Amino acid sequence: MIKNWVLISYRRFFRDKTNSLINLFGLTLGMTVSLLIFIYVRHEFSYDSFHKNADRVYRIIKENPPGDNYLSNPKQAVLPAPLADVIRQQVTGVAAVSRVASWGGSLTVETSDATKLFTEDSYNAADGDLFRILTFEPLAGDVTSTFAHPYTVAISEKTAMKYFGRTDVVGEVLNLTGFKSFGRYTIDLVFRDFPTNSSYDFKIVLRFEDFVKTVQPTDLQNWGNHNYNYLLLTSSASGADAVGKQIDDFYYKKDKDDPSFDGKATYSLEGLPNFYLHSDINFSNTPRNDINRLYLLSLLAIFILLVAGINYVNLTTARSVKRAKEVGVRKVVGALPSNLVMRLPSVLFPSYWHWLPHGRYFQPFAISSEKKFRSTSCMILCCCSSS
Repeated sequence: MIKNWVLISYRRFFRDKTNSLINLFGLTLGMTVSLLIFIYVRHEFSYDSFHKNADRVYRIIKENPPGDNYLSNPKQAVLPAPLADVIRQQVTGVAAVSRVASWGGSLTVETSDATKLFTEDSYNAADGDLFRILTFEPLAGDVTSTFAHPYTVAISEKTAMKYFGRTDVVGEVLNLTGFKSFGRYTIDLVFRDFPTNSSYDFKIVLRFEDFVKTVQPTDLQNWGNHNYNYLLLTSSASGADAVGKQIDDFYYKKDKDDPSFDGKATYSLEGLPNFYLHSDINFSNTPRNDINRLYLLSLLAIFILLVAGINYVNLTTARSVKRAKEVGVRKVVGALPSNLVMRLPSVLFPSYWHWLPHGRYFQPFAISSEKKFRSTSCMILCCCSSS
């Protein structure tokens, strides 16, 4: 029976190739475009979700007083280096804290045997706690003891393959040169590359204190240079407000007796899941996207699918009336009503109709389409029965 159905469908397709191609191409194109949009939107909404402690990872945000804004935005994500020691010693509810320096400019990397020379467009410096705050999958080395020794560096899998052609390179030495010589750093960790839905794309990470001592040693004790991002891992997901208040209180006590103090800046925490779609701050050094743009793309995908579906329904329904003779012949030779209905184009749209980025369901159009097809089928069956 199935072989017969396939054969008849094949013949019908070539009997009316123009309408069949228009019908098939329109629905296929609409489904493909909408599915690609949904895949993209889902990818954008999944940013940073691969981190195991994503709900406990925050960065510190400073909101400047009125009149002290950059590009009309009072919020910034850069703070001075000495704040890290204060957080470790005085702020409760913090399991780990790391400064992150995102340095522009090229970095020249020379292997220990001086046989290979590479250039990196960007690089980072961070504290060892970074590897406990974010989820780094180690390929060589131990994330719990990374940067325990001075002048150490962590590199990604792709970087290790580029430099050495392998990943088991812990203990190898790299000679690093930026706008000045940084010295010789020993590889302490090789980690798997982050996926594309990540706010951070670390390739080569230097130990923070050694790096700053080389490029700008006064920053380690200078409260006036706001050059570094901060990442925190709180002890619990609900403790962010308390941690932010402690940091805010510390700054108020520190600055209130300063003669140049002309307004109170406020300090708060911003969660990692909000970095990509819900953040609008200066100097974040992380990518951003507009969530409203993603909502518009989702609506566009639904509209494209609706147009493709309506077009398919109209063309198929118009052609199904011509099949009354076929239904009559099949009834004469003993076909059951259920077989006749199945042979008519009672198309139920694929399951991705029921999938949207937030898990919502969109069923009314599929249901109405099914009812329309079945009503057409029943009309033809009734006409044949009465005849």
